[in-house]
Amino acid sequence: MYLWAVQSVPIAIAIAYAPAFLRIGIQAANKVLDTREPRKAEIPEGIASRADACHKNHLELLPLYAGGILACVQAGVDEQLVSRLATTYIAGRSIHAALYIQIEEFLGTGGTARTVTFLLGCMIPTLRLWLAAAAASR
Repeated sequence: MYLWAVQSVPIAIAIAYAPAFLRIGIQAANKVLDTREPRKAEIPEGIASRADACHKNHLELLPLYAGGILACVQAGVDEQLVSRLATTYIAGRSIHAALYIQIEEFLGTGGTARTVTFLLGCMIPTLRLWLAAAAASR
């Protein structure tokens, strides 16, 4: 049985780590990457520091996302609904990463667009957990 929602968890992990790989690439290009003590390595301002912050931001929601998916699958929540929520989350986090790292600087929205996509990213896993709890209580 193929469950897109479950398959989306590794995609969410990849989206969470992509900004970290971008930061590492920028550090290596600027010759400030220290593989002996990576946490002490200088993070250049601009795209690299925003990519680092984006990576940390995505890691904050990852356990909630994966937990919500697994709870819904176990509770028997409608697969199509869970899959639609998973797709919305994946798209929202992808847009959030692009906004966070570079695009919003050009839009000049002062962080509003990024905040909206972040809130969407928070609401979807929370909704999924609520749906799982409702289904389990029946």
